[in-house]
Amino acid sequence: PRVTLEPLPNGKPSADERLVLRALSVTIDDSAAAAAALVAAGLAKSVADVIARGLSASLLPWQYVWTAYELDQSNSATAVYVRQLNLFDPLVSSTGPDRANFVLLPGAMVPGAAYAFELSVSAPFAGVGAEVVRLCVPLNRPPYGGDVVYAPTSGVSMSTVFTLTADGWTDDDADDLPLRYSFESRSEQTELLGELRLTASLDAFLPAGIWDFSVRVADQYSAATLAEAVGRCTVASLALDEPKLASVIERISLAAAVGESDTVHQLVRSLSAELTVAVDRPCAVNTSATPNATDANATSAFGCGLTIELAQGARERMLEQLEAAQEGDVPTLDSLRIWSESVAAVLDMPGQLDKVAQLLGAEYVKRLASSTLSTGIDASSSLHLTRSFTTVLSDKGEQLDDEARAERDKLISDAARALSSGMLVGSVVGE
Repeated sequence: PRVTLEPLPNGKPSADERLVLRALSVTIDDSAAAAAALVAAGLAKSVADVIARGLSASLLPWQYVWTAYELDQSNSATAVYVRQLNLFDPLVSSTGPDRANFVLLPGAMVPGAAYAFELSVSAPFAGVGAEVVRLCVPLNRPPYGGDVVYAPTSGVSMSTVFTLTADGWTDDDADDLPLRYSFESRSEQTELLGELRLTASLDAFLPAGIWDFSVRVADQYSAATLAEAVGRCTVASLALDEPKLASVIERISLAAAVGESDTVHQLVRSLSAELTVAVDRPCAVNTSATPNATDANATSAFGCGLTIELAQGARERMLEQLEAAQEGDVPTLDSLRIWSESVAAVLDMPGQLDKVAQLLGAEYVKRLASSTLSTGIDASSSLHLTRSFTTVLSDKGEQLDDEARAERDKLISDAARALSSGMLVGSVVGE
C-alpha cells in the first residue's frame, strides 16, 4: 500500500505538549491489485463487482502498528536508536500503537531530544503485505540556566507582599524568544499565582501555611522547564475580624477595578482559606500583656470569630469581584486553570454560601465550563471545576426555595454537560 501521513503543523514540537500523528490515507495504486485484495477480504464477490460498486482500497481492514524511538544525536551521519518507547503505557500514549491516529502525551519524551516514528500498515487478511513509513521529529530545547528566588521568607496572610523572581534564564535559539513565566505555590496542592507573563518576577499575597515555590519558564513554542525555589516560606494567619475583613474586601474590589487580576486571585484564595476557620473562632486572650485578663478589653486586640452572615457576604462579594476582574471569555488553558482554582476556593465551604452566592457560583462555574468548548481543558482545571460542582450541590438547598434550587441545579447540569464536551476538544479518533 501507499501510506500518506499528515504533515506536522508549523512550529517546533515540544515534550510539554501532545504530539499527534495521523495516517491520512492508505491506498493501493495498482487497481487490479486493489480489486484482488477487496475480493480476498470478502468485501466483493469479484473484480467486476468491485468495479460495478466503485469500491476502493480504503475499505480494506488495515492494521496499523506504530513504534517510537529516541535517537542518538551524537552522530548525525546515521540514525541510532537509544531506546524504544512503551506505547502500551497509558501515560505515554492515549491511543496505543495500533490505530491510524497516534498520540504521545506531554512528558512522554525528553525535551530537546529527537525521535523517530515508524508506522507499519498491512492488510494480512486481504493478502496485502506491510508498508513502513518513517518520520523524524526533533524536539525544541526548553529554556535553561536559571533559578527562582523569593523574599521575604515569612510573613502574614493578605498583608505581606512576597516577591518571586526568575533569574538567569536563557534560550539558545533567538526565534524561541521572548520567554514567558508562570509562578506557582504548593502546599497540599499546586496553584498558579498569576497568569503567564513576560516579566520575570511576580508580587504575591499568600494564604496562611507553609509554601514551596516554583516557576515554569517557557519559550514561544511552549517548550518549558520547571524550577523549584530553595527553602520553604511560612505565612501566619491574619486572624480575621470584621474590620480586617472589610479592608481585604475593599482591596479585592480595588484590584478588580484597575485590572490587577493576579492580585484578585491571590487575595480571594487567601481570604477564602481564612474564612474557612474564622467563623465562630473562640476569642484569643492576650495573656502576655494581661496574665489574668478575661474581659473584652483584653481580648479585643486579638479579634474573635466572624459571624456566618459576614462570611456569606464576603464569599458573595468575592464571586462578584472575580467576575468583574474577568473580561470576556477565558482565552487559554492557563487562564482557565487560574480562574477555576479561584472559584473553587470561594465555593469550598457550602455552609457559607447563601442563596445569592450559590446562584452566582453556579452561573460562574457554567461560564468557565462553557469556555472549555474552545480552549479544551487540562487535568487541574477539570479537578477544580468538578470540585465546584460538588460543593455547590452538597448544600441540599435548605437556603433555597424550589425555584432557586431548580435554577441552581440546571446551571450545574448545563456546566457539567459543557465540561464533558470540553474534555473532547483536541482529541482524535481512537483516544
